[in-house]
Amino acid sequence: MRTPSQNKRMVEAIKAELMHKLELSEEEFCTARTRRAMTARQRVAVIAHEVLIDHMSAVDIARMLGIRRTTYVALRQAYKEGTIYSP
Repeated sequence: MRTPSQNKRMVEAIKAELMHKLELSEEEFCTARTRRAMTARQRVAVIAHEVLIDHMSAVDIARMLGIRRTTYVALRQAYKEGTIYSP
């Protein structure tokens, strides 16, 4: 089992990998409304929630990802309802 800090580093690595794969800058990841940016944000939000929710609040996870908490919650809710963004 991983420690909370190892889980956090894993989520940060996944975020960096997705940003590289989808050719997004940090600013685009955090604020852009393009399909690629929304895809990356949703994937990272869902993964981060599954991995970190036992150790961090939704506010802290969203802050770590660089997005607003309302965006974080909306992306997770859309995923639960079957709205999955793809590039």
